[in-house]
Amino acid sequence: MQGYLYNPDILNDLRYDIVDGDAEIISGVEVIHLPSHTPGTQAVSVNTAQGRPVISGMCRIGQNFDPPPPETLPQKRHYWKIVPPGNFVDLYDAYNRTLRLKSMADILIPQHDQSLFDIKEIPS
Repeated sequence: MQGYLYNPDILNDLRYDIVDGDAEIISGVEVIHLPSHTPGTQAVSVNTAQGRPVISGMCRIGQNFDPPPPETLPQKRHYWKIVPPGNFVDLYDAYNRTLRLKSMADILIPQHDQSLFDIKEIPS
């Protein structure tokens, strides 16, 4: 049976556990509940020798985490530490969760950033 956005039959033979909130799913790999874009959104963090890379898990690009300073875009009258995603459940929550994600990552991987399209390995 075809679902709205995916075919749910692909889940029939999968073994999975439902995770509620943050959880370490295996040693050194953590999912972080960040429901700002959609209620169930999660980021993935992996402890490595080079630091802690975090895959954003949200519709984010690099400029969400490092917005250009106001002088480069004259229409901006103030400077935000981050820019929440364009789609969100709650704007204040999206802002705070984006700040949280940025603060926890040594290596931030904004999964929708065009710069990631052609890379062969995660930058360190």
